[in-house]
Amino acid sequence: MGWQAIAAAVGLVGTGVSAYGQIQSGRAAAGQALQSAELELINRDLMAVQAKQSAKARLDQYEIETATNRGMFSALGRLDDPSMKAFFDAQDRIIGEDLKRISAQTDIEMTNVSIKAAGLRAKSKNVMRSATVGAMGTLLQGMNSWNQARPAEPKITPSTPPPMRGNQYRQTLLKRIFDTRG
Repeated sequence: MGWQAIAAAVGLVGTGVSAYGQIQSGRAAAGQALQSAELELINRDLMAVQAKQSAKARLDQYEIETATNRGMFSALGRLDDPSMKAFFDAQDRIIGEDLKRISAQTDIEMTNVSIKAAGLRAKSKNVMRSATVGAMGTLLQGMNSWNQARPAEPKITPSTPPPMRGNQYRQTLLKRIFDTRG
């Protein structure tokens, strides 16, 4: 009977350790998901900087090409020609469209990264909830196992006299029979 109690106690301790391990595993996974979300947000900020650099590089390229074209057409004496004005107006529209395209593409990519980061934050919360629920289930299962494994206690009902040894039982019984005070 003693070894059963010890085995049940060891099982209960093991259950506690298992539940603790589940919580710690959940915390680690949640922390990893939060860290990944933070890295995604840093990546998003870097994308914004890269987009600004790309737009600036494109604009610098446009200004160099425009200066080259103006110099060439000026040397040819055609700078005031209406076709040259139309050409430069078309180049202005093209650079405007290029810069809008760079901005729109970056906005789309940054939105995707923000959505991914939000998903990782949600994953973090869900992993922690799952670990907590799993640990609670483990504890409840361990308590149930403890309940089933512990030694049975004698059940005393009103009709069953309390467990007494030898003479003590007889004396109590005689006292009940011959007690007339009540």
